[in-house]
Amino acid sequence: MSTGASPHPVSDSGLVARYMLKKPNPQERIKHLFSFTKGNKKLMIGGFMLLFIIVVALCAPLIAPYTYNEMRTGKSLLESPSWEHPFGTDNFGRDVFSRVVYGTRISLGVAILCVGLGTIVGVPIGMVAGYLGGWFDILIMRLSDVMMTIPTILMAVTITAIMGSGLKVVIFALALVYMPGAARLARSMVYSTKEREYVVAAKVIGEPQHRILWRYIFPNCIGPIVVQFTLRLSSAVLAEAGISYLGYGTQPPMPSWGLMLSDSQGYMWQAPILCIFPGLAILVLVLAGNLFGDGLRDLLDPRFKGRFV
Repeated sequence: MSTGASPHPVSDSGLVARYMLKKPNPQERIKHLFSFTKGNKKLMIGGFMLLFIIVVALCAPLIAPYTYNEMRTGKSLLESPSWEHPFGTDNFGRDVFSRVVYGTRISLGVAILCVGLGTIVGVPIGMVAGYLGGWFDILIMRLSDVMMTIPTILMAVTITAIMGSGLKVVIFALALVYMPGAARLARSMVYSTKEREYVVAAKVIGEPQHRILWRYIFPNCIGPIVVQFTLRLSSAVLAEAGISYLGYGTQPPMPSWGLMLSDSQGYMWQAPILCIFPGLAILVLVLAGNLFGDGLRDLLDPRFKGRFV
């Protein structure tokens, strides 16, 4: 005779009990975080480098002795480095040091915006596709496969060639390029998480699907998403520089590092130093992003818990 009880009372109660377990002590987490960060050289070096670059970008008007488009009339063009112009001057008599400093804003800002937009749009799509499955999942993943087979620069240049050049178009094009990768990562994380016991327990106690997805599954996806975000910053800097170098990105007189490299190629023999400093700036920013991303991956990866590198 049926009593109306759950068909699996022991299993359900066990899941609910484990679901309601107390969270780890946050003080212990903070202590472990500081100890790991102190011993993680890649995270420390990359973090300090990124912090320095961010400070330069924010304080560009205070650091640069001239504005990025100020032409020094009455002076000779293509001057060598001096106390007045540490990086020399370009073919228009503009201070190269000031243009490199102001260019930090463009390169870093474009990288953060395009990767951020791609992540904000791609992650929810990938999570819903992984949670629902079926035809929607297949459709999203096949579209992502098609988009990811096209090289980043080629796809971005194609979009800018169709829509026109400019900073806003570059941001939109690169965001569209990085969106499939974010969607695939979120989908894979949902697939590896949605059958875990605490998610099943949330279903047992009657949590709605959207709450399960964003409250119980999404927090477990944050770590890999943040790591991918930091690593993609480096590739976005290179992509923006490449697009601007080809003439489809930032337009004169804006001081993009890629555009500065493009302008300097006609003066390689007269003033080779013009291409050295923008190239070094790109190198430093890409290196900082890669070091910080690798260190952050080690910090958030359970396999590296307690392991200092």
